[in-house]
Amino acid sequence: MDRDRDRDRVRIHATNEQRDQFRTCTQSADRVRIQAREMARQAGGVGFHPDQARQQRNQVREQVRTMLEHHEMFLNGLGQEQLSAAQNRLRTMNEIRERLNTRLRELDEQLEGRNLDGRRVAESAREVERAMKEWQKHQRMLGEEAGVKP
Repeated sequence: MDRDRDRDRVRIHATNEQRDQFRTCTQSADRVRIQAREMARQAGGVGFHPDQARQQRNQVREQVRTMLEHHEMFLNGLGQEQLSAAQNRLRTMNEIRERLNTRLRELDEQLEGRNLDGRRVAESAREVERAMKEWQKHQRMLGEEAGVKP
């Protein structure tokens, strides 16, 4: 009980730069999730267009790359105490990143195959969106653990 109170008293405070970096990270993740949702909607609808789906997949990939760059910049700006407080969260986020990469590879396989099926592409895009929702949930918790208020 006393240990919990002591831990609460030793709050980690973020700098303005860290808050800005965190905001950039959350905005990047939002863009990926929204693009994946739009891709799923269009691929699952009437008149599936493989070329358009490939273009959207490329945009999602580029946005994921940008999001991960922002995430790394955010992490590089954290102090040792902040990183220690978020160690378990970072491990979980790395697992989510691997799942996201797996989902993107599945999407690649579907869009480069001979038998394109809009429903399968839509389901894969929804899986990317789900992975992004999970990433965002843990990203918010990471911010809290690192002392950054979104």
